[in-house]
Amino acid sequence: MRKVLERKVFISGKEEIFHCQLLHLEGNFGLVKYVTEKEMLVDEILLPVGTNSLGFFWKEMPFVLYRWFSPQRKLLGDYFSIGCGIELSPKEFRWMDLVVDILVLPDRSVKILDENEIPDGIDKRMRKEIEDGKIFVLGQWEKILEKADRIMKDLKSL
Repeated sequence: MRKVLERKVFISGKEEIFHCQLLHLEGNFGLVKYVTEKEMLVDEILLPVGTNSLGFFWKEMPFVLYRWFSPQRKLLGDYFSIGCGIELSPKEFRWMDLVVDILVLPDRSVKILDENEIPDGIDKRMRKEIEDGKIFVLGQWEKILEKADRIMKDLKSL
């Protein structure tokens, strides 16, 4: 399996880097896998050590989708990070995280997270990009997850 970096850039300029496995890269779409090394709590979802996080990146979309699966392959949740500037290459997936996240729980309930963390004084253009991305995901999340399911089925190696 080829290695690839996921470089997440925050509005503040801070960056986080994740060492991932490259599962697929073609045209404007890429898919990576990251296995968690420590337990994490995201809202009400506990991600145990060994959680498989599949990152779905589409250059033209206003989000990155993470699908979380337990080590036993049970779906734990789907997490849409509103973002922009997605760049994909065989060595690095780079994007800007725009703070707001949308969590879809296994029971299909939807939660909007982190709106209170949007920095004061953010420029109007970026605030509009965040709002537009949020509206897009809220209106399309079911179709996006269906598409992700098809991709996973087509790439049977997941």
